[in-house]
Amino acid sequence: MYSIAKRRYACACGKKFAEKNSFIKRYQRFSGEWNQAVKIRTIKGKTFKETAEIYGTSSSTIVRRFDQLSISEIIEVRELPKVFAIDEYKGDTREGKYQLIIADGITKEPIVILPNRYKKTIKNYLQQHGAKVEVVIMDMSPALKAAVIGALVKPVIVADRFHFVRYMYWELDKVRRRIQATWNDYERKKCKKMRYVFHRNSKKLTQEDRWYLDRYLSMSSELKEAYELKETFNNWFVQAKENGPDWIHILRIVVVTFCSVKYGVSTIDYFNDPVCNQNVFICLECNDITCLVSGFIYSRLNCDD
Repeated sequence: MYSIAKRRYACACGKKFAEKNSFIKRYQRFSGEWNQAVKIRTIKGKTFKETAEIYGTSSSTIVRRFDQLSISEIIEVRELPKVFAIDEYKGDTREGKYQLIIADGITKEPIVILPNRYKKTIKNYLQQHGAKVEVVIMDMSPALKAAVIGALVKPVIVADRFHFVRYMYWELDKVRRRIQATWNDYERKKCKKMRYVFHRNSKKLTQEDRWYLDRYLSMSSELKEAYELKETFNNWFVQAKENGPDWIHILRIVVVTFCSVKYGVSTIDYFNDPVCNQNVFICLECNDITCLVSGFIYSRLNCDD
């Protein structure tokens, strides 16, 4: 990179002005070619800091060049698709620590990034652009669900299976930690180290893993009951996907029976519609809309039973 000193002239009338050149615009310190190269590098580079070090400038200058480029490339969204996914991520910008990304639920292409995850921001955006939305894919955040319901007209809210199933494993971990806290130091530390045997698929356990699992389950009837509940749910989950739509109608009975014992009651209860009877459906590999979401659908439809 070359440094050029621009000459300044002083007129007899007292006015001062700089010389003109073809490669540096007025009030600029970098050439047009440099700005063009930096904009390309901001897209292909790993970080803004790395790009700044390569081109001998500050990170804030690189961020401003990227903002200029992004503004010219962004296409304004006038209407959201019928199926879209929404989730938060940590971006730590001037608007807040967390931003919200909205993507097409079928093509998985990003549509827009909202500056923050505030309920008011989400609600206002969905009211302006969500007239044709029918299905919303999201995690099990109560605040996010409240914003979606407040902005849209009877949407089908889908909670992906990862966020649903993990509550079962979290509650199993709570039971394990509470039980192992009553054991001696050796058993407690060893159980903590071998905690993966409670989560792993029972069919994939090695002979050593099976020995440890049987040992710890024999030491506590409550821990054994919690583990058996987890295994029952997992077995049913696999069967439901294999058997197809015929199993959809019994999902409500299985899930409610399973959760009413010990697991995830507060979260599950919140996702049940307090106004109308609400079915819980699992995504099955079929031609229905459920096959697009790979998760659980909390439908705002009338219950057949």
